[in-house]
Amino acid sequence: MDIIDIRKDVSQYYGKTLETSKDLKTNACCLGDPGYTAREAEALAKIHPEVTKKFYGCGSPIPQAIEGATLLDLGCGSGRDCFLASAIVGETG
Repeated sequence: MDIIDIRKDVSQYYGKTLETSKDLKTNACCLGDPGYTAREAEALAKIHPEVTKKFYGCGSPIPQAIEGATLLDLGCGSGRDCFLASAIVGETG
């Protein structure tokens, strides 16, 4: 298999096969309970369902005590973590 085939397979999987996290072919990146704080859970509840249903990540990569911090999202997902982090850092972050 060459790089072109791999790119086609990845494009097919993430572009067509996966419509929601229920379509994942593995549970390698799915946690039962990621242990969100009350503040994180409140922020997650406000994120549009279209974003959350397309989240395929491995829990929360967001460290504690980030209020007021500046963060950079590298754009490798549905945007859920970016929305979550922006709610946690607050208006000064």
